[in-house]
Amino acid sequence: MILIGVVAFAGIALGSAQAAGPLPPLAGPSLRGATHLRLIVGDTPPVVLDVDTTTITAVGGVTGQPKTGGPQVGAVLPALGGAYVSVWDGRTYSGYFVGADGSARRAGAGADLIPSRDSPAVWTLTPATGGCMLRLVPSSGAATHAPCGSLQLDTASGLLITNPPYAMLVNGSTGKVLRRVRVPGQVKPISGTLVLENSRPSVEVPGKLTLVDLMTGFSAGEGDPEPVEQPEMRTDSRRVTAT
Repeated sequence: MILIGVVAFAGIALGSAQAAGPLPPLAGPSLRGATHLRLIVGDTPPVVLDVDTTTITAVGGVTGQPKTGGPQVGAVLPALGGAYVSVWDGRTYSGYFVGADGSARRAGAGADLIPSRDSPAVWTLTPATGGCMLRLVPSSGAATHAPCGSLQLDTASGLLITNPPYAMLVNGSTGKVLRRVRVPGQVKPISGTLVLENSRPSVEVPGKLTLVDLMTGFSAGEGDPEPVEQPEMRTDSRRVTAT
C-alpha cells in the first residue's frame, strides 16, 4: 500500500509520502494511554485505522480506477465529521465524505472540489466569462465571481486558491482576494494557512522545501515570498485545527 494521505479525526493532521524504495522503520517512545485517534489512509478503497486498537476498516462505496501518469487518490482533506477523499473514477476525480465509522457519501465529481470546513458541502470553482465562478454546493447562496486557479483548502482565514506563481486566500462569500503571496514553486496545503512549497515541478518529487505562512507572507527556508495584497482578513473561532 502506498500512503497517499492521512487525516486524523481527533485533531487534524495531514501527511503525504511517496517512497522510491523500502521505508526505514520508525522508532520512538510508545504511546501511553488512549489516543482516541482514527486515521483515514488514502487508498482505493480508503481505510480507517483505529490507532488504539490497530483495527482497520475498509470504507465501503468508494470505487476507483487506475490512472496513468497521475495519482489514483487525488486528495485527502479534513472535513466536518470526518474527511474528504477524491478518487479517480476513470474520467475525473470523484469526491466522497468519509465518516469516522467508515461510512461514505458521494459529494460530487471534478478536479476543483474541496470540502467546506464547517458544513457538509463542497466548494466548486468553474470557468466563466471574465474569470471564474465560486459556489458552495449544496447551498441557497448564489455563485460569485472569484479569481481562477486550483482550490486547495477551506481555512479559517479564507479559501486557499493557487494560480502559479501565486497562492491566494479568498473570501468564499464575496470572492474577494484577502491575501495574495508570491510562491513560485508547487504548493501543498499543510494546515490552516501553512503551505509547503516545493522548488520542483511536482510536490511528489523532492526538491527544495519551504514552509510558507500565507497569513504573514513569510517563510522558513531560502528567502521570503513577496507579499502582494493584504486588504482584509476573516476570523472564525468556531473550530480549532491542531497539528
